[in-house]
Amino acid sequence: MKSEQHRQAFSSTLSGLLLDAQKSLEAKNKESANGYYSCAFGLIAGAALSGGISPESYRTLSEQLMEFRESLIQAFGSAPETSIPTPDITT
Repeated sequence: MKSEQHRQAFSSTLSGLLLDAQKSLEAKNKESANGYYSCAFGLIAGAALSGGISPESYRTLSEQLMEFRESLIQAFGSAPETSIPTPDITT
C-alpha cells in the first residue's frame, strides 16, 4: 500500500467484508455471502492490479479467498464465477 493510512483502510475494509461473508455463510444466506465474497474479490483484485499490495500479499489473500469460495460451494452447491487476475505484479 502507498501509505499507512491506505494499508489500514484496505485491511479494515477487507476484514469487515470477510467477517460479514462468514456470518452470512453461517446464517445460510447465499445471496449475502456471495455478495460479500464478490466485494472482497474485487477489493483484492483492484489492489493487486493497481500495485497497492505486494505479490506475496496478493498470493496469500487470493489463496484465502479461494478457500472461502470452496466453503460457499460446500454450503450452497455453487459460488460466484470469478477469475483471479494474473497481472504482472512483480514489478
